Amino acid sequence: MKLLIHLFFILISIILISAETQENSQDSFQKLDLKQNIKQHSFITREKIEALKIIAKFEVLDYNSHPFKDMTEKEMIQKLGLLLESQSDLNKINKIFPYGNINISSDLPENFNYQEKWPDCVKEIRDQGNCGSCWAFAASEVLSERFCIASNNQINIVLSPQDLVSCDSNDRGCGGGFVKKSWDYIKKTGIVSEECLPYSAGTGVSGICPFGSEPSLNFCKKGKFRKFKVKSHGQLYSILDAKLTIFNEGPIESAFNVYEDFLAIKVEFIEGLLKIL
Repeated sequence: MKLLIHLFFILISIILISAETQENSQDSFQKLDLKQNIKQHSFITREKIEALKIIAKFEVLDYNSHPFKDMTEKEMIQKLGLLLESQSDLNKINKIFPYGNINISSDLPENFNYQEKWPDCVKEIRDQGNCGSCWAFAASEVLSERFCIASNNQINIVLSPQDLVSCDSNDRGCGGGFVKKSWDYIKKTGIVSEECLPYSAGTGVSGICPFGSEPSLNFCKKGKFRKFKVKSHGQLYSILDAKLTIFNEGPIESAFNVYEDFLAIKVEFIEGLLKIL
């Protein structure tokens, strides 16, 4: 059975700039893309962390408790799986204006907690492991929660990022994926539930797609084989449209560039919410 809903996503490139250096302070964190100058030694060092503590405007992780301190730069980059579309591909993305000219002050609250509006539809934050599959998790988690919201909690399941990692031939599995192409796959082919195809790429191996073109020959590890699709997708044109879509319809997908100091931001989970300290 094919289940269809309308879904919009937004592709935002948010440049996270390193904190400004104080006069005469040595900034060991440079404003450089992580995909430059790959090294084989440990990427997160005690010296970098201590230098960042002096200049950062956010709370910095301690070196001893840093989850990435033993990883090389190459291992870190492997986790950053979003691939940037070419300009020609970006031009092909359908621009969405779902709410037209609406006054933000009259149509949006000052504060909004997504978990309070749809508490039964919020899924847990999951670990992608040593696979550059953030793109697959982003898409599958957005779709999971949108189905729950659109069906008034009648379709409340976790969908499979592994389906995208293993079966989406237009993306690159653990080597990364594109926002638009991943949603093109969901629109054309759809993805199964996590129960049907559990996530297994955390070791860094994308895995072989277990499904074929003939549905009668497709079997799940558990549960019933069923593909979940979207009828349409596109790029929201403005931040206001993004806010209104989140408030009225549920989560959207976004993307941002990661710089070195971002890896040292201290966060904690408070009642399921990710809070930057």
